Amino acid sequence: MMKGSKMAYRGTREDLEPSRTLSDEAEVPFTAISGARVLSARLKAPSALPANADALSADDELAIAVVVAEPPSPTDAVQARLAAALALIEQRDFAGAAALLDVGALNPNASLNTKIEWAELLARANQPEQSDALFEALLTSHGSSRRLRFIYARRLHPRGLLGRAVQLLRAGASFPEGSAQRAYVDRLCRVHDMFEAEEGRSLSPDEDCRILAMKYAILAFRDRPLEPFLADRIGRISLITGGLGPGGAERQLSRTAIELEMARLRDGGVGGIAIDRPVEVLVRSHSAKGQRDFFLAELQAANVDVRQIDAMPVATTASLGITDPDLAGLIDYLPIKVNFGVRRLIEHFRETKPEVVSLWQDGACLFGCLAAIMAGVPRVQLVIRGLPPIIRRHMLLPEHEIMYRAMAQVPGVEFISNSKGAAKAYSEWLDIPLERFKIVYNGVPKMTCDSTPDAEAKWQEFLQRTEDGEEIIGGVFRFDTDKRP
Repeated sequence: MMKGSKMAYRGTREDLEPSRTLSDEAEVPFTAISGARVLSARLKAPSALPANADALSADDELAIAVVVAEPPSPTDAVQARLAAALALIEQRDFAGAAALLDVGALNPNASLNTKIEWAELLARANQPEQSDALFEALLTSHGSSRRLRFIYARRLHPRGLLGRAVQLLRAGASFPEGSAQRAYVDRLCRVHDMFEAEEGRSLSPDEDCRILAMKYAILAFRDRPLEPFLADRIGRISLITGGLGPGGAERQLSRTAIELEMARLRDGGVGGIAIDRPVEVLVRSHSAKGQRDFFLAELQAANVDVRQIDAMPVATTASLGITDPDLAGLIDYLPIKVNFGVRRLIEHFRETKPEVVSLWQDGACLFGCLAAIMAGVPRVQLVIRGLPPIIRRHMLLPEHEIMYRAMAQVPGVEFISNSKGAAKAYSEWLDIPLERFKIVYNGVPKMTCDSTPDAEAKWQEFLQRTEDGEEIIGGVFRFDTDKRP
């Protein structure tokens, strides 16, 4: 029997579960005892009572001594809630954890360490705004706590809020020389000061400095040396996009890869230019989910090498062999999408040594551009399709403009568009001369002008359905937000 306080309780048959056999150690739920949990119940005179609760009448009173647990202390309740929230976070039930971590349930008399732990778990439960609010509230009453400032800064930094993180750390007491905390603070301050020096301004507390890390990582290669390109031959060509779904860009990339590989196998090259090595296609995923494999069978039928970037091993900064400590610091602080490509593609490019990396669409340009120039790929094509994301704002990321402007300063980078209108729109948005954009129109298979019985039947059906129409407007596009018909 667990320890607790003994108290007398007089209840009726209704307090007992139906058909519960009464014994000397019967455990009975006494809901009428408010604020306490019944651990066990002992009948005072079991021999004098019926053996079964159903044998009692509703009016019979039982004299029972019960052992109850003391109500949990406020500290125990908070710790139990934190433990339960942590368990949900580990199960990736972030919504459930967030519900448990409602700040209204936090005892205002809890210790500072408990409140810090609460704020930390809010951050881990994908509730950054609530976490920040709690941290900021703690700073008003515990501003001198070095630990509080360090932990809060450590939460802000990965989200790109380097300005606010360094502001917190520099306003507090310093850590001892040689400590891990001091090394961390020094690293953040070094990157922060480099950004301010390069930008010629103070960093805003709410500015995403990961975008600056991407910018200056790219610009580290603005003076990279390049060997002259051979006019009569080309090495490995790598065409890259997000997936192989049923879209125009995906179709065009697939046809380009197939025709190049067929020409290589049949003629050794195309247009008088020899292609020395097989063409490859890299996609983030060609999973059947979401039809991301729509053009996969065509590529495989043509023996085009197709690989998934998702399945590539993830490299650490140390394994990338970066000797410049400033560049290594920037690589550790990249936006998520850029970091995805750097960690997976650099080693692949170093192994396969493509001469041309052709990145199709804004998403692939973003995750592949830095990886390509870091791996030493001599020619990097940024292939734009359609209007820029500044117009299609549902696709706009703050990284896009900074990335394109920085890449325009790197030798060996080319801009390619499938239309003059798209090139002009990107040129005006990025303030890049229109002459930098090469126009390569979409290629289509040769079409016959001869009709077929099926085509004739469809045309006659169309004429019948529209015989009273004075004006007919036709279009070929999918009903999608991007198309803006």
